[in-house]
Amino acid sequence: MTKRTRWRLALLTVAALAALASATNSYQAPGAPAPGAPVPIGPDTKPPVSPPARRPPTLPPRTILFLGVDARREDPGRSDTTMVVRVDEARRELRLLAVPRDTRALIPGRGLDKVNAAYAYGGPALAVRTISRLLGISIDYYVVLDTGAVPEVVDALGGVNIDVEAPMYYNDPADGLHIALAKGPQRLNGDQAAQYLRFRTEPEGDIARVKRQQRFVQELLRHALRPSTLGQLPRLLAIAGRRFSTNIPPGEQLRVAMAVYNARETILTRVLPGEARYIEDLSYWIVDPAEARRVARWYLCPDSSPLPE
Repeated sequence: MTKRTRWRLALLTVAALAALASATNSYQAPGAPAPGAPVPIGPDTKPPVSPPARRPPTLPPRTILFLGVDARREDPGRSDTTMVVRVDEARRELRLLAVPRDTRALIPGRGLDKVNAAYAYGGPALAVRTISRLLGISIDYYVVLDTGAVPEVVDALGGVNIDVEAPMYYNDPADGLHIALAKGPQRLNGDQAAQYLRFRTEPEGDIARVKRQQRFVQELLRHALRPSTLGQLPRLLAIAGRRFSTNIPPGEQLRVAMAVYNARETILTRVLPGEARYIEDLSYWIVDPAEARRVARWYLCPDSSPLPE
């Protein structure tokens, strides 16, 4: 994926938001007078009849693997965040299934390992094969985000509102990690958002962090898909050019962007079920293969029934 194409994806997404935001107020029937122009009235004058606006065909459901990667110099990094996102424009909903990074899975050509190692071994293509095999579903596309982009994106959007569920304090000078967040509703800037996402000292360990990631993604999507975001277009384009990559074909990008916008009304989240276990002194998230496939098909298939609370 070239830099030009990555920019185009971001541009088309924002363009779709602009078009959809303005469509309800700017549609004008062919031959109709311009807004504010005088309309001649006579004995034969009939009320104007506007033809129905053409709706673009609904995009069939798409399944996208979202990877948040902690990329470093001369190191492709491992996928710190792995989510399978189902974009269902007809149902007007997004379904996010988080796969904990410590999930033990069979990586093609490598054997059993933590699922986040697939990206380090073979990039997004191997990550897609691994997750597809684990869940027993087809994945249409992938999107890779350098996690270093999170502070930039949040700051470009003016912050994100999060109800911090507990006090979060942690200090690791060796890793350059300093976390200091009070409990309660607040607007996080970019650096604070990164702290919120990286904190992981609760009893639930990485699973608690995965749930926070899902809550954060929900709030970020709601904020990013507002028409007011258009004012930050130049800054967001610059970030996209450096930090994003995808295999969504150029001809499909606008349709996917519009589908995400249309599906924003309902955002559902779920974590792949399993249990924490140590194997040879390494911490894993162990899932039952049959159960993982059952949950994935039930939750991510477009004809799945509503989920219980």
